[in-house]
Amino acid sequence: MGQVKVSGLFKRGSIWHVDKQINGKRIQCSTGTTELREAQAFLFHLVERQRKIRVYGEPELHSFTEAANRYKQEETKKSLNRDWQDIKCVKPYIGHLNLNQVHMGALHTFINERRELGIKSSTINRAFASIRLVLKHAALVLRDQNGNPWLAHVPELTKLNWKDGR
Repeated sequence: MGQVKVSGLFKRGSIWHVDKQINGKRIQCSTGTTELREAQAFLFHLVERQRKIRVYGEPELHSFTEAANRYKQEETKKSLNRDWQDIKCVKPYIGHLNLNQVHMGALHTFINERRELGIKSSTINRAFASIRLVLKHAALVLRDQNGNPWLAHVPELTKLNWKDGR
C-alpha cells in the first residue's frame, strides 16, 4: 500500500520541505530528510508546536536572524552599521539557530575558523558584543503574541584573550 502525502509537504531535489499555513502563520523550512514518514512526523511536530502556542500560551521560537533583523529595524544608535557588520559575519554560523540555542558552544566553529584566519581575539570579542546586543534586545524588548519574551535569558559569551594584542 502506498504512502499518503500530507498537505504542506513537497520535495525539492531529494529532500522534503514544508510550506504550510498553520494558525495564520506561514511555515517554510526544510525537513532535512529524504524519507516521507520522517517528513510527515516533522510536519506534525510543527503543527503541534503551533497548537501549544495558541492554546497554552507557550513561548514561540524565533531564530537569531529574526531577532537580528528586528534589532536592526528598531535600534537607533550611531554605531548600528558597525554592529551589523559583525552580525553579518556570524549569521552563517548561528543565523538559523533558535535564540535559546545561541551560546559559546554554538560559536565554537566561528571562533576556530576566525582564529585560523589570524583574526585577533579582540575582533571576535567585538562580534560577541554585537551578538549580546541582539540577544538582550530579544530578551528585554521583543515579545510574542502571548507577551512572552523571545529569549528567557541572555547567555554568557566569554571574552577571548589569545595574548595576540599589539
